[in-house]
Amino acid sequence: MVTDLHLAAADIGYDTRVALEGLHFEEDYFDDCRNCAASVYHATFRGEQEPDDQLWSSVCAILRSDTKFRGTLELEELVRTSTSRGRPLAESALPPALPIRICPAGITKACDVHLAVRANDASKASGDWLNALDIASFSKHRTDGRWRIFTATFLRLPDGERFFDAVLQRIPGGGERGVNGKLERLVYGLRLPADAGTLPLTTREELDQWLRRLDHDR
Repeated sequence: MVTDLHLAAADIGYDTRVALEGLHFEEDYFDDCRNCAASVYHATFRGEQEPDDQLWSSVCAILRSDTKFRGTLELEELVRTSTSRGRPLAESALPPALPIRICPAGITKACDVHLAVRANDASKASGDWLNALDIASFSKHRTDGRWRIFTATFLRLPDGERFFDAVLQRIPGGGERGVNGKLERLVYGLRLPADAGTLPLTTREELDQWLRRLDHDR
């Protein structure tokens, strides 16, 4: 099982950051956030071992003891990955925007889909297609260049799977790397306080409507 443990904080104490980094969390740096709020501090566990229940409990205890902490902690499992090399441009009309909404207090997602393109490699067609979705996105520097990552979040894993398939089947590609898709399901989620900011989500009904429009516009 490939897992990922990360946190996003709108506020966090200095001592908490030190404690987390002592547990092998490393800060992530994002910029140009769209349709989502930028975190004051975002970090991912980079230890040699897969995160386990003991680590999860330890991190939760650290965050609960920080009266300043406002954010989320998530342990996610990789479900699927795929790379789209694209369809002919004539078959790749721009998609309708995917409806997104603020996640209600006390709710945690079931899964999310990440769509990534390398900025200096992606074709204009794939970039335009992803931008037309009008979902949460941000840029991130990696060792192999600057990447743009688009994320859609759902309350049910089957909805994430339907969106994943629909996008990877239709998006125009181009460029050496194509468009990289990743579907992850939430194993554990902590949201402190209950109304702490999260990525926007899409309901099943809104996804149904979007898929009908997507098929109608083909």
